[in-house]
Amino acid sequence: MLTVGLYKINMTKTYFFLSGLPRSGSTLLSSILNQNPNIYCSPDESFICDLIFRTDFYINNSDEYNSCPNENGRNKICSSIIENYYSNKTEKYIIDKCRTWGTPDNLNFIRKYITNDIKIICPVRPILEVLTSFIHLFNQNEGRRIFIDTHIQSNGRYFYRPLNDIRCDELMKMNGTIDQALFSLSQSKLPQNKDIFHIIEYDDLVFETEKTIKKLYDFLNLEYFNHDFKNISSSNEINHNYYGMPDLHKVRRTIEKTSPVVENVLSDYVIQKYRNYNVWN
Repeated sequence: MLTVGLYKINMTKTYFFLSGLPRSGSTLLSSILNQNPNIYCSPDESFICDLIFRTDFYINNSDEYNSCPNENGRNKICSSIIENYYSNKTEKYIIDKCRTWGTPDNLNFIRKYITNDIKIICPVRPILEVLTSFIHLFNQNEGRRIFIDTHIQSNGRYFYRPLNDIRCDELMKMNGTIDQALFSLSQSKLPQNKDIFHIIEYDDLVFETEKTIKKLYDFLNLEYFNHDFKNISSSNEINHNYYGMPDLHKVRRTIEKTSPVVENVLSDYVIQKYRNYNVWN
């Protein structure tokens, strides 16, 4: 029995959260953690965070609800979402992945509907390396209908710079995935959020893997599991073709850094524009 706010919920699992930046090792991290039979880490973005937000918003703005409010019922509905979604998982510890779990609103939703003991894992990487990794992937998948070009077209961007510059601007747009992730990460520096966020630098994960994973287990207060860092496997749950790039969420069997040099991929325009975005430091 877990008390969240004033409500008692029959939680059968312990929930942690995976946030951070894209292309910063979150898929690798989830693949490593999923070797532990007691842990299930969602390999791709989960919609749980957004679903709780939308459900809470819909109920609070419903004429039917406000004309006849039922606070206990409302809270039980929202509190049951994550437990019901992961009801098919037998693992004791669930790590739900969403880039925006750390925003003020979502921290409040976690406290209200899931747990008071909030622990958010945040893989990070210099923004220019993130953009380099994306552009490298885009270049390897030319000719496919990749998601970023679909977004550029639907958002009606003007083409007066090279395509990869436009792609970087689209990736970094206001309220986009990276922008929201950066806002979430910025909350880690606030005194009231001490001990909630655990930052994992990409290079530490790649070059000091075991040490980094042991620190993560300490943060989660879990008994360490002996992982096999030379036999990593991709999740078979992900539709690797959905975003038009089959390798977007695939991991290599052994851990290594293979991304090209920033200056060999990004233009001076992009480098100058986005070089000071490491808000978690």
